Amino acid sequence: MILAELRGLIAVVVVGVLIAVLFVRISEYGEEETVAAESLIATTTSSTSTTSTTVAVPLVFDALEAIGVLCESANEYVESVNSDINYPGKLPQLGEEFYAKVVDVVPTEVRAEYDAAYRYYTEYNDLAEPHGYDGLTILLSDGGERWGALVNGTPPGIDATRANVAFLCEQLELPDPPLMSAGEFERLSDIAKDRRGDN
Repeated sequence: MILAELRGLIAVVVVGVLIAVLFVRISEYGEEETVAAESLIATTTSSTSTTSTTVAVPLVFDALEAIGVLCESANEYVESVNSDINYPGKLPQLGEEFYAKVVDVVPTEVRAEYDAAYRYYTEYNDLAEPHGYDGLTILLSDGGERWGALVNGTPPGIDATRANVAFLCEQLELPDPPLMSAGEFERLSDIAKDRRGDN
């Protein structure tokens, strides 16, 4: 748990530094454009037409666009989870869709956390969907032990990405991962053992 919180804090700090660097770069580009324009005017005295120069700053705009995509996708995710439409596996399916959308958009400094969260939801759904997201049926399946670890452990990347989204998207809080209480998991595990005839 401490490691996950530390990784989340590191991700937040890295993104904060990235934003600060981007704003510094914007001002530098503005100064370079002014110097370039003055130089052009000084050397082109025989020309009567007005010449303007534009310096592209794709890095800055790409980063800001990425944050926009992340926040828009996060809002859609939260709204979908909170909607009245319910179906088996709604939360993990929406989680996988969200992370699939944003994993290649987020800055490289935090991409590993988003990728870990995406893989968590993908594996969860791969194990649960064939069994209709029924906990007992999943536990009785070949992937039951692995699924049990997913619903009882600390999901990798989730805490860090939730902190990152809250930092970048006006304190927007992503849904909790689909974990199971220890008591409920123990109850289902006991039933599964009885049905398998385990001692």
